[in-house]
Amino acid sequence: MRTVPIHTQCATIDRLLELHPADLDSWLHPEELKEYARYRDPRRQDQWRAGRWLAKSLIQRCGDHSLSDLRLLYVRSRNAAGKGVRPEVLLRGVSKPWSLSIAHTEVATLVALTFSDEVSLGVDLTERRPLSDSLSQAWFTESEQAWLRGTDPLETATVWAIKEAIYKAIQRGEGFAPRQIEIHRLEDLRYIGAYHGETLEHVCRLHTWEEDAHVAALAIGCESARIEGRLVWQTESPEWDAAGPHKRYDCQTYTL
Repeated sequence: MRTVPIHTQCATIDRLLELHPADLDSWLHPEELKEYARYRDPRRQDQWRAGRWLAKSLIQRCGDHSLSDLRLLYVRSRNAAGKGVRPEVLLRGVSKPWSLSIAHTEVATLVALTFSDEVSLGVDLTERRPLSDSLSQAWFTESEQAWLRGTDPLETATVWAIKEAIYKAIQRGEGFAPRQIEIHRLEDLRYIGAYHGETLEHVCRLHTWEEDAHVAALAIGCESARIEGRLVWQTESPEWDAAGPHKRYDCQTYTL
């Protein structure tokens, strides 16, 4: 049996923008500055900066405490063709076998990180609000639409977030097709997923929780071993209040 620490942090975008240095050259890698320049919409720029700051801060705090120059840390999320890919972390030019996932809404950002090379993480953050019929039909299978019909918006947001998290954790370069991921709710209220008709019960575990008006979802993928056990939440570092209203920094462990 092995345990895998998983670190998560959630914070409001406005608070993160107050915290990071205004001079982007002082903490962004040169390649990250190029990616940032791709965005033209000011709010999208804010979301991107907030996510990068939270991700780098989490890596610095939970991993290399001696890392004082965040420009040495490069979170690459686009390939040579400019296509968005799963984030890859490079430290001093060396790719690290870590797994990092970043999600955001209009007002908040969520990051998950593990320094283990045994699992792949995916997170999503979704606002708790009703969906239109057209969005429901685009995102959910007929089976999902049937059991979600008439439920609380929290349930719909949870399934939405789980789909995004699963895709981020297990995708291998294919595009996101939400109806190819089907979510089932068990009698004990746990969720399991299936991808292209194949169950993910023993290779991708799911965890959901609420963050203010949001639903957060974490998917933990592991191809080399069956995942057993459940997440164990540990609240650590209560003195680290920099992230604002969401002061909790969580270190979760999973047993493989």
